[in-house]
Amino acid sequence: MSREKEIKVAFWRGILVGPLAIFPATFLLALASIASEFSLRKLFESLFVGLYGACIAYIVIIIYGSIIWYFLRLLNKLALATLLLAALAPALTVALLTREFVFSLLIAYYSLVVAFTAWFFGLRQVKKL
Repeated sequence: MSREKEIKVAFWRGILVGPLAIFPATFLLALASIASEFSLRKLFESLFVGLYGACIAYIVIIIYGSIIWYFLRLLNKLALATLLLAALAPALTVALLTREFVFSLLIAYYSLVVAFTAWFFGLRQVKKL
């Protein structure tokens, strides 16, 4: 497989699998919140949040993630560290504009999880860029 085709396949693999990381990330947050008081309602609410979050993550990774991937590839800086730094930009923007730091931390948490998963299932398998 040619180098360029290998990178394109890695890109699409990351786009398709990355947002699915929302589900285990939400499950971990739900476990922390229901540890003190378990209820089926809280469990179903967390599943709904995960589904909603995955839909948003797919939209964001297709738009923002694709642009970031392209520019990092163009600059020859496409690596885990740069992807994770770029993933923090939306959370930083929200924090600066709204002063909602808890919400910004949630955005950062989900962004990092999605970016790492996209890299893990995509770029990690590409031999040295």
